[in-house]
Amino acid sequence: MSRPYIYIQTEKESLAKLEEVNSIEENVVKNLVEYLDDYQPERISASKSSMMGPVGKLISAISAGRFENKTAIVGFVANIHNNVSKTPLSQNAFNRLSAAVDGLEQLRKLVPSRMWLRVLREIDYAVFAKQYEKISLNSKR
Repeated sequence: MSRPYIYIQTEKESLAKLEEVNSIEENVVKNLVEYLDDYQPERISASKSSMMGPVGKLISAISAGRFENKTAIVGFVANIHNNVSKTPLSQNAFNRLSAAVDGLEQLRKLVPSRMWLRVLREIDYAVFAKQYEKISLNSKR
């Protein structure tokens, strides 16, 4: 008799967590897309890697567990940005990047380890979709 009760309790808690995860995920995507407004690659290409710029490197570094320090992650991405972008990293873009990394840290603490890579993949492709839409709208003009 206690098993169904525990199952129901767990299910309700996971639904509340899921809403929080989705909210943080949307905020991270928004911050990363706004960060990419400041990024202008030296060579323009239609590839995912080119459209994502340093964000792709950020997500792959986080998924591989290369960094545990927020400052180091932001520094890593800022270095890549300054090496491959025509424009240097502005303060607004830096703030967006920092906010996105904060959101990623919150997500890491909130989701179980078996969900972590799935959440990162969702963020990766959500940012790509928004960048693709933005670029395709600009090219039609």
